[in-house]
Amino acid sequence: MIRLKGRRRFLWRNIHAPIPVMAGNLELGDAFGWTTAGLSAPVRALLRERLAGAADERDASDAAEFVARIAQQLQRIGDISPPLWGVGSRNPVKKTAIVFFACRDPFLAEACFPMAVQLADRIIQSPADGDAVEAELMGHIQRIRQRRLSVATHQMVEAVERHGIPWSRTAAGSNFVQLGQGVRQNRMTSSALTPESGLGRELAQHKLLTLGILAQLQLPVGQFAPVRDAASALKVAERLGYPVVLKPVLGDKGRAVFSGLRNAEDLQAVLKRVSLGREPFMLQTFLPGEDHRLLIIKGRLVAAAQRIPASVVGDGRHSVAELAAIENRNPRRIFGPLELLPLDAEADRILVQQGQTRDSVPEPGRRVQLRANANISTGGTSLDVTERVHPDNLRAAIRAAKALGLMVAGVDFICPDIGRSWREVGGGICEINTSIGMHPHTEANPNLDVPGLVLETVYPPGDEGRIPTAMITGTKGKTTTTLMLSRILEAAGHAVGNATTEGVTIDGELVLAGDHAEAHGASIVMQDPTVTAAVLETARGGLLQDGMYLDRCDVAALLNVGREQIGMHGVETLDEMAALKSKVLDAARKAVVLGADDPRTAAMARDCRVRLRTILFSLEPDSPEVRAHLGSGGEAIVIRAVEGRETIVHVDAQGAAVPLIGAEDFPASRGGLIRPNVANAMAAAGLALGLGVAPHHIREGLARYEITVASSRGRTNFVEGLPVRILFDRATDPASLTAMMPVIEAAAPQGRRICVLTAPGNRPDSHFGECAAVVAGRFDRYVCCEHDNFRRGKPPGEIADRLARGLAAAGVPEGLVSTARSPAEAARIVAKIAAADDFVAVFGWNVVETVEAYRAAFREAAATATG
Repeated sequence: MIRLKGRRRFLWRNIHAPIPVMAGNLELGDAFGWTTAGLSAPVRALLRERLAGAADERDASDAAEFVARIAQQLQRIGDISPPLWGVGSRNPVKKTAIVFFACRDPFLAEACFPMAVQLADRIIQSPADGDAVEAELMGHIQRIRQRRLSVATHQMVEAVERHGIPWSRTAAGSNFVQLGQGVRQNRMTSSALTPESGLGRELAQHKLLTLGILAQLQLPVGQFAPVRDAASALKVAERLGYPVVLKPVLGDKGRAVFSGLRNAEDLQAVLKRVSLGREPFMLQTFLPGEDHRLLIIKGRLVAAAQRIPASVVGDGRHSVAELAAIENRNPRRIFGPLELLPLDAEADRILVQQGQTRDSVPEPGRRVQLRANANISTGGTSLDVTERVHPDNLRAAIRAAKALGLMVAGVDFICPDIGRSWREVGGGICEINTSIGMHPHTEANPNLDVPGLVLETVYPPGDEGRIPTAMITGTKGKTTTTLMLSRILEAAGHAVGNATTEGVTIDGELVLAGDHAEAHGASIVMQDPTVTAAVLETARGGLLQDGMYLDRCDVAALLNVGREQIGMHGVETLDEMAALKSKVLDAARKAVVLGADDPRTAAMARDCRVRLRTILFSLEPDSPEVRAHLGSGGEAIVIRAVEGRETIVHVDAQGAAVPLIGAEDFPASRGGLIRPNVANAMAAAGLALGLGVAPHHIREGLARYEITVASSRGRTNFVEGLPVRILFDRATDPASLTAMMPVIEAAAPQGRRICVLTAPGNRPDSHFGECAAVVAGRFDRYVCCEHDNFRRGKPPGEIADRLARGLAAAGVPEGLVSTARSPAEAARIVAKIAAADDFVAVFGWNVVETVEAYRAAFREAAATATG
């Protein structure tokens, strides 16, 4: 038996595919060696008819691929994903596999996955039982139809895709979709979009209010009145005159609408099937003629369709019930956009009016109706009549839409001939819809892009509903560069949202603390309606576990590729790490920024500049990579002497140099000492230029960025209010520790230097010794400690012991090294041994908690001394 043991959605440019996919772990058991070569002819024919592509006759798919194929084809019944599926890996020993399939609607995909497993298992276990397979498949199809977006919303989403507008479904079971990003977003359900008048929608939904307003304008709506119970309904019907229409005051899609009630007996019969006491109903004059939907957008007619009620056409051989069953096997009705033909009590009533029953065999060519109303949602179809609408009918429809203040309106106009004036042949408006339904028009005229016309009311042609976006990756400097660019964009007037390893910030407010340099953090930023620009740190873990939240961005940076995370999650070499992180560059559409001082990132410049603007940055005054890049017409951010001072300079494609800011003139550089922050500022400046930000805003933004615990936690923070001068920094790898040594030297302490050292537990064994070698001999005392959330698989005490052994191997005497099992214990050790003129460097992760631990330790030490 096949079992699904976990599933996960991956976003853009993930480890499986360049587009979003749903992946799952399968336990295949005895099905591991099975292939589709053994499918019976009936089952193969069924799959070909219902799930094209699920069983490719050209080859023999194994069970894993079979499940992936079925899942994809099931989802495509209600989603717009392309036909992509695959097997990520197979394990013959454990008889397991990882499979994936394209997924744009994760809520639907999550439901389709277990259905696919169940169906595949049924076919493999009972390969010859075609009837059982068909029954199960049709059950799954019906469940998918219930879970998918409505037909109208689906068609709108297809238009959204064609226009390049990002979208996402709001929640499972919801028909609401978010379009666009940040401040450019809109919400949508069916054809209703956020800017539409809320009052207009409310009026249109209330049929009595709508008809009352239109009647006051002398528009043709016939007579109408509310009904409270059966007695009042019969009285109102006598006053209006038969035939009449009974409908809910608040309703849509033809639900509980009974048209053509010819007498009191007809009315009494349907009154027994509705609940007058639980919801308001009304009666309306029956307007004779054909049912038409006139689509009015911004005061003009864009489409008109004659809607044909659900019906069958006789062939002289089959009964009405058989004809309906034959038509309901039409793939357009099974998979959409057409609805299934109904055979129910209302169909029986309409059949009797035509002298028919379900068992009647209509003569060839005779059309037999199953509904009086012509709603597409009750099985109807349509014909295009846009060119035939009479000017009087058109004026009435436009006036009606404007009377309710609607930008998009579907005016239901009933008349014998839409090409003749209602004043001449009768008829009129029966109601107005704000969720217009695309299908009457797309069915009638497939060449007419009605969803696109509706969409253009909020996103004109060429407008993709996007805000300026930047994505930043690399091994070191991602967070600082992200925060620096955020300050630059703030200086340029943006309400910036960013997601980093420190948290999610919206317009300067930290809304979620923690490591969120991944899809969840990015989603908060991109869905916030106040954000006008987004800066997203994109970490290795997020790329591997989720993929990229954005399908594309404006600018992207790859700062460097270091050894710190090699050997984790299947990334074994620097080249593999570079290939993973380069996915971020592939998403950029305006510019990429690359660190020229890293050979792997510098080597990417040649390929990048073929397709878009490429900017290198380098701390080296005469970088050969930068020289070559500039010689090929590229751009660079470099360090040059301007009036005798180190200055960050932009050199454009024509070789013109524009000074941006002095290397000593922004707080994060600590007077130019913190060289990594100078490099980070150069990267942020390059990204800002790629976004079109002016140089004076770059200078202003970098000047705003200060490295305090509040604004830049753990990045060279000197904390006030402690009895000893303490530097807190997040450095936990050899490169970062090396970069901090000039800062330590510049601190010039009068007393001793004390180092508190830690490292993540999931790094390679060599990492601990390399970290220890960097600090060895530069301090007078050492405290090796560990954090609970840094152990990452290592037993308590092992990290501290490894670091202590590394110090010993680097020549540090054992008596100068202490070990601690927690930051609090390390703080207590420091508080006991540190004197007032000593200097302490605390390297670690969660700076806010660490600072508080040191405050508490010094208070405790002071209390002990005075006690």
